[in-house]
Amino acid sequence: EVEAVDFSYTGLDALEVTAGETVAFTMRNAGTVEHELEVFEPDGEVLGEIGPTAVGADGTVLLTLDEPGTYRYVCGIDDHEAQGMAGTFTVSPAD
Repeated sequence: EVEAVDFSYTGLDALEVTAGETVAFTMRNAGTVEHELEVFEPDGEVLGEIGPTAVGADGTVLLTLDEPGTYRYVCGIDDHEAQGMAGTFTVSPAD
């Protein structure tokens, strides 16, 4: 579960994923403006997104994280990424 508040995300810092796992990302917009969550694969390609989500609403996307490596996430609305709505998480290799 992810929470979008003002110009930051909470909830992704403790994410632990192994390559090949499918993860349901659920974002709650607890901010004062519309937000979204875009996830990029280690090669920079867009993997998927939770589209624009109104204040007080939830959005969900189911993503399969096949490749080990560093995934990036951002809010692609206006200048939200530049204001701090971005980060990364790591997907570990499968054993």
